[in-house]
Amino acid sequence: MSRLIAIIGQRRSGLHAVVNWLIGLHPGRVRFVNDPPLDLSPEPSNFNGCFEYDVSANRILLRPTLHLLRFEANQLNWSIAARLPWPLNGLVRRIVKKYWEPKIMRTACVFPELDATGQQPPDLHLVLFENLSPREAAAKLPDWLTAYRKENGLPTVDCEDIFIVLRSPWNCLASTLKHHVMGVSSSSYSRSLWEILTRANRDSGNERWRLVPPEGIGELWTTYAEELSGESQHFHPSRWQVRPLLYDTWMESSTLRDTMAGELDCRPNDLGLARIAPYGGGSSFVGIDQSPENPEDLTKRWQHYQDHPIMRAMLSSPEIRRLGTKLNIEVPDST
Repeated sequence: MSRLIAIIGQRRSGLHAVVNWLIGLHPGRVRFVNDPPLDLSPEPSNFNGCFEYDVSANRILLRPTLHLLRFEANQLNWSIAARLPWPLNGLVRRIVKKYWEPKIMRTACVFPELDATGQQPPDLHLVLFENLSPREAAAKLPDWLTAYRKENGLPTVDCEDIFIVLRSPWNCLASTLKHHVMGVSSSSYSRSLWEILTRANRDSGNERWRLVPPEGIGELWTTYAEELSGESQHFHPSRWQVRPLLYDTWMESSTLRDTMAGELDCRPNDLGLARIAPYGGGSSFVGIDQSPENPEDLTKRWQHYQDHPIMRAMLSSPEIRRLGTKLNIEVPDST
């Protein structure tokens, strides 16, 4: 019987590493839907990114959807423009849009009907939702997941399986700064770099991605921390099988990963963490096939940005430090 698992968390919280790990635990066919818009029906044509992966055959069955590729193309376009003076930036944008973007769009594929391919339906459906607060997720996901089950012929359930992923807020922010700065020193971080993402999102149509600026990461993180610490309870146990995952501890502890695999009735393994897979729709994962970073580098990343003004504000936040301590997350020295 096919299984559906939902995953929620902030962007840059190791969500795609968790997805890769879950894929590696299931030796059959897996469908991964990346951050679909909740205001649209769960039809493949509405997905931002959707991949099917045959784990046993070690091959990708589907490529990214058009929406994801359009966003990636626009993101690159605006990234180039942000680094060039006027009027070169406008000229380069027009060249990229006219010649390169159409070529990328042709690599998108139409989601095939299962009957037409003659393939068995997926054994596992993973659906990832980024930057949804627990309150918003608990309110909107039930209807969407029910519609997804109906669309894909999955049985209805009384209790949905959901992973809530939380990373150290300081490492989450550092990873965001590292990604947004893209080669520019952290001290020269500017609003224009954030605008690259927001403009790409807007140009892709309907602003399909839920984007949060670096200065908003702490506030969103707090809502997840309150949920996992028990200070709020938007996911009622009668409706949800909540699986908390503190990313930094999970990444460092193979024992914890093995325990969690057993709770999923899966044979423990770290095959999904052995490499960064060239699929998934994550901004750090599409088209990449390489060894992941050292876990210690991931859990100590905040140190590279400790002098950044947004990081300094987060390091000195009493509420974030209190919740971090309550969740046994390593709290850096604020001095």
